[in-house]
Amino acid sequence: GVLMVKCKGPVVVGGKSSALLAVLRGVGQFLLEPLRALGVVSIGFAIELAWLAVCLEAAKRELIPMWSLAVLIPLGRISCRGARYAGLVGLVGETRAAPSNS
Repeated sequence: GVLMVKCKGPVVVGGKSSALLAVLRGVGQFLLEPLRALGVVSIGFAIELAWLAVCLEAAKRELIPMWSLAVLIPLGRISCRGARYAGLVGLVGETRAAPSNS
């Protein structure tokens, strides 16, 4: 999950086309900044878990009809996945735009 998105990021940000080089760059970036990448993904999963809990609790208290969960749960999961990908692509873009100290 995290590693594959880190691999896709350079392809999106830099307009690169080589998937093999993207995988190698993604692995390298993940090894350099594992906490930042895992932090972005962890926040995304926490928001997704909160969305699921709110939807289920609202259905349990009959605030929303049960059938609406068939729409709300996938909508929330897809939105959260997109936000995680966007966050990781932003992280890759930040890393690539940062000036090197050499």
